[in-house]
Amino acid sequence: MDTTRALKRAVDQYPGGTAALAALMDMSPTTLRHKANPHDSKQFFSPEEALQLQLETGDHGALQVDAAVLGYVLLRNPAALSTDEAAQLINGTVREFSEFLTECTSTLADGRVTANELRAVDDELASAIAQMQAMRAHLAGLHQAGKPAAERGAA
Repeated sequence: MDTTRALKRAVDQYPGGTAALAALMDMSPTTLRHKANPHDSKQFFSPEEALQLQLETGDHGALQVDAAVLGYVLLRNPAALSTDEAAQLINGTVREFSEFLTECTSTLADGRVTANELRAVDDELASAIAQMQAMRAHLAGLHQAGKPAAERGAA
């Protein structure tokens, strides 16, 4: 699927219909249909319109397509819905996991794995695991805090 087809799918599947979506995007339904048509080479979504369309519809397929073409994997950041401490832990976990994968990718680049590269991978793995354990500990604390006082401390 290409980006325009992903945007067309978002338009076509919008629950309120094309007219309702067009009104939210401050354009006519005809213009919206033309911009979403992968066979129309004269009209297309600006980057800002594509972003607005994805925000309005909740369909982020075009972003996923773009990321895949560019060699990225997207992961929704649940930290936006979390407390400040949880958000920091989630962001840290994602960062550490990313650093681990980056080290693995770098190590695999020449098809050989040296002892120093393996140590660097191990270091990144340990950091990622430690961050995940911190997240788990935070969740366990929230679990305990949610129990009645008489039950706190019990697993």
